[in-house]
Amino acid sequence: LFRSAHGLHVDDHLGTAHPAIEYGGCFCGYCMAEFRTFLQGQPEAVWKAAGIGSLEAFDYRELVRKHAMTREAYLKVQDRLPLRREFIEFQLRAAARNVRELHALAEEVAGRPVTLSANAWIPLPPHMVVTPLLTYIVCEVHQHAGKGLAHSGNAVTAYRLADALGKPLAATAAGTDWAFVAAHKAEQLVTYWIAQAYACGQRLMSPSRAWCYTPGTGTSFYAGPTEVYAPFYRFVRRHAALFDGYRAARAPAAVLFDPAGDFFGGGRLLERMIALADAGIPFDVILAPNAWGLGDPA
Repeated sequence: LFRSAHGLHVDDHLGTAHPAIEYGGCFCGYCMAEFRTFLQGQPEAVWKAAGIGSLEAFDYRELVRKHAMTREAYLKVQDRLPLRREFIEFQLRAAARNVRELHALAEEVAGRPVTLSANAWIPLPPHMVVTPLLTYIVCEVHQHAGKGLAHSGNAVTAYRLADALGKPLAATAAGTDWAFVAAHKAEQLVTYWIAQAYACGQRLMSPSRAWCYTPGTGTSFYAGPTEVYAPFYRFVRRHAALFDGYRAARAPAAVLFDPAGDFFGGGRLLERMIALADAGIPFDVILAPNAWGLGDPA
């Protein structure tokens, strides 16, 4: 079975980087040892500024406990902790390395090159760290279904970023979006998402057993009416020449975007890009030289 595979898709590609960013972890022994190794490759001034005299027996958990003894306390102060940025940077780079190693293993088992994709959740910057490794991006993109078309700028920004990254994107809506569509029979909203994705030079996957989720109802699946959606995808297949190599029209203005810098700086530029898209103001994205090596600034 594995030898017949033609591609590898990694869903939760961030691994422990996700809880490290959002939920107050991971502080396992492996992460502590690897973080110590990571710091050894950083300028000495970085870790000495945190009051560390030597890295030989350094355990980041002990430094964190000086500021917070519980998860709840940690979440309140995490952005002010010494070496917080370096710890997240380590986690993200480790996540990318893990995906690279999984891909190498897949090709070794298959005995030939295989494609690589991941659920990269763009436009969220931390997920973008893995994109240089990918053949294409297959991911959930928040459509904010409950707001109708009023907040579709998040999807437009994701499509613009995929274009800037030079990676084809096959999107699906988020679980909460599909739950809204299923509950409100909002098929016409989905047809807009399909058209919008292709107009932006990307793709929206057909909603066949699309994952739905709400905190109240949990997980379910949505299979939209074929008679509504199939004509759109048949049109794309029949007129493939119109879409192959297509890119959205260039905008008269561009946003210079550093994903790493914006993430650690509070995400203000990303918020402004989404606001521009919500207002119907066209823009391109140019990736600035960044710590994650994304894109080609030239």
